[in-house]
Amino acid sequence: MSVLLDIDSSVLVILVASLAIDLIIGEWPAKIHPTVWIGNIISTISKPLPRTGSKSFIYGLILAICLPMTILISTWLLLAYLKNVNQWIYILVSIYFLKSSFSLRLLGSTSLKISKTIKSSGLDKSRTDLKALVSRDPSQLNEQQVLAATIESVSENTSDSVIAPLLMFAIFGIPGALAYRSINTLDSMIGYRGEFELLGKASAKLDDIVNWIPSRLSGALIVLSSIFLPSQKFSSSLSIMLKHHRNTESPNAGWPMAAMAGALEIELSKQGHYNLGQSKHPISHNDIQNSVRSLYSSSLIFTLIIVAIIVSRIY
Repeated sequence: MSVLLDIDSSVLVILVASLAIDLIIGEWPAKIHPTVWIGNIISTISKPLPRTGSKSFIYGLILAICLPMTILISTWLLLAYLKNVNQWIYILVSIYFLKSSFSLRLLGSTSLKISKTIKSSGLDKSRTDLKALVSRDPSQLNEQQVLAATIESVSENTSDSVIAPLLMFAIFGIPGALAYRSINTLDSMIGYRGEFELLGKASAKLDDIVNWIPSRLSGALIVLSSIFLPSQKFSSSLSIMLKHHRNTESPNAGWPMAAMAGALEIELSKQGHYNLGQSKHPISHNDIQNSVRSLYSSSLIFTLIIVAIIVSRIY
């Protein structure tokens, strides 16, 4: 069930079909979306847990360990059973699960929608749309800040929403991809300061650990993509990524965001938190379009790498 450990032709079918469904159809309906189920489980479990004191951290640690492990083991057992029962049912269920672990089309289309909304419906509506991408309060952001926040989200989620789950699939199979998605969902729901700081501390740290390689890989893919994409600068992308990746509080987010800032020759900043890149021009709507092109290009390059591994192992 892993590209590197358990190769057969079905792996290629599962990967290609999952990507095709994502690009053509998009997300599964919420009622049948495994990531939505995971979110509901986290919400239900975390609701009665204490928010303060040492017990809060201990409960959060147990949740951060047990939920991904439960998903990993149960998915592995289910797919192993289905593979022995019926190959086609196994493939269909695998496609269903793998597709739910990443969101390429949704990320790109939501980002482009924000740009279009600013032009057609004004800044207030675009701030509302931005809430789908960022955790910060966008209510006071001006147009330049909305555009910047959108590009930052595209950059960071190139790793979180696409490259990381596909890498986990390549190494640990579909159970690994879903376990990663549960870790990332835990972090997004409770892994932040404030009400959930103690309860979500372990989840936030675990998310940092599992994203250590994917974030750096994503930064490298964004740099590589800048070679081929018009209006992007390879040398600037590489140098800014290497110089500015430490500017963010997160040990991971700075890599893809700095690479994107350099490629587009813009400055991405969050007041009181970080500044990435050297501005050669004000951020424009074209920069959002170029960031989405980078998202798709980086995803394509990485997919081709995985496909090459599959083909070389099969043949």
